[in-house]
Amino acid sequence: MTTALPEKFDIELEQIFRGEQKPRRIAVAVSGGSDSMALCSLANTWCAKHKVDLVALTVDHGLREEAASEAELVHDWLKAQDIEHVTLTRKGPAPFTGLQEFARNARYRLLLDKCHEIGASALFVGHQMEDQLETFLMRFSKGSALQGLSVMRPKVRRSGIDLVRPMLVFRRAELREYLDALEQDWVEDPSNENPEYTRTELGRVLNVMSNLPGSDHSSMALSVNRVQRADNALRQIARLMFSQKANIDPLGFVQIPEDFYVGVPAEINVRFLMEIFQTVRCAGVHIKLIHIEQLLDRLVRMDQRVAVTMAGCQMRPFKKSWIICREPGRSDLPEEKLEGLHELVWDNRFKVIDNATADERVAVSNFEIRRLGDAGWRQLAESVMPSDILNLPSMVRKNLPALWNGDEIVAMPLFSEQNTVLGIAKGRFEMVFIPKINQK
Repeated sequence: MTTALPEKFDIELEQIFRGEQKPRRIAVAVSGGSDSMALCSLANTWCAKHKVDLVALTVDHGLREEAASEAELVHDWLKAQDIEHVTLTRKGPAPFTGLQEFARNARYRLLLDKCHEIGASALFVGHQMEDQLETFLMRFSKGSALQGLSVMRPKVRRSGIDLVRPMLVFRRAELREYLDALEQDWVEDPSNENPEYTRTELGRVLNVMSNLPGSDHSSMALSVNRVQRADNALRQIARLMFSQKANIDPLGFVQIPEDFYVGVPAEINVRFLMEIFQTVRCAGVHIKLIHIEQLLDRLVRMDQRVAVTMAGCQMRPFKKSWIICREPGRSDLPEEKLEGLHELVWDNRFKVIDNATADERVAVSNFEIRRLGDAGWRQLAESVMPSDILNLPSMVRKNLPALWNGDEIVAMPLFSEQNTVLGIAKGRFEMVFIPKINQK
């Protein structure tokens, strides 16, 4: 067992990093439970073989009295194996409800921030087969589509770091046998037996299902793999449709044919529209599948050509096409001060770059990025504007970022090189649309 599991682990990582250069440094999330302790040991062996640096990270959420002592115990265990270990401690209050989700989000935030700090390009986490199957059952019970039922993938990109799950084909029992063979202890998570937590109940359901005639964990995992295969095929078809029918404009909107959905299966249309809205809205915004499905239904069944607002975007008819662009909503668009920065990202969509020297940037640190709006458009209208800009819907033009000094526009580099403030060099500022597909 002690030799078979590392070989299996090596094979999985060869598949995960196939066609890519292996990371030079990785971080491993280690809670002290059996899954993460096995992961850390297996990863340590793999790293030694492939000359990869490893840093183990433990998060103390501050939500349980035992958390600090458990982190110290993990530190001692890993120190005995000459594994570098760091404990990350969460500060601040915790909510009274939604505690598991809060803890999970806090954990990933701390882990990913630390990865950036230490130069680790990948974060290994210890999800295994039972975790995968429990996630499948939970999403199935809540009406998830095929994409949701594909559950956890071996590698995804998150906040600029590769989140790697090398143990999705491993059963918890074999991981514990491996640890027993190494004479390595682990910490039992009390929440695994707490009936208040959904995961605890799902574990019981999973055990019942795996004991049905002809069923076990491996056969259920095979179903998940087949769902993933089907989802991958549909994703590729939808992305091909996106590349053929969607035009991403540097001004932050997407244009598609008015009859894009004709002759296309509904599932592909749903995925196509989801990709469109996510591209315009960019990072960090959840778009509900039911809203996309309802929109498509109105388009197909009622042949509606009226403007629709959803998830901070507007889809509106434009000549013989549709334009999907950002709209401010009730909370308006952000106002960001440059404050001497070389660059910042505005509204999660536009990268604003100041090419001046550090001293020059400090001298004008009161500059602000906010939407053009009616007032800004009146100022720019006095200059010569390209006809394609003038012909765009006002919703597109007026919700673009501009550089302001008080009530005066300093620069609008997206479509005008006019600078109204003396001493601002032509071409000093850049604004670049960074759609979701470029943020992965």
